[in-house]
Amino acid sequence: AIPNLPGKTGFTANLNINYRHPCIADQFLVAHSQVTSTEGRKAFVKATLTTVSGTLLADATALFVAPRVPVSQITEQLTLDKHASNASSAAAATATAPQA
Repeated sequence: AIPNLPGKTGFTANLNINYRHPCIADQFLVAHSQVTSTEGRKAFVKATLTTVSGTLLADATALFVAPRVPVSQITEQLTLDKHASNASSAAAATATAPQA
């Protein structure tokens, strides 16, 4: 779904999974997903998980949304926020440290 979004980036806005049968360990599984539609910044997806013999184990629907701003801008803001948080934590630790 993500390659179908503007900027090739997206976030999971909604994910619904219906578990139909137990999934046994140590077996091969078949996962199939399909973009059902796109609307602007949104990509709608449906998916299934089956055994090799075709038993449906789970089905799902999802909505992925591209961010309004470029990812580089989001990453930059997160980095700035992290540095600001670290600086304020360091300042608080220095202010409360016992004086020699």
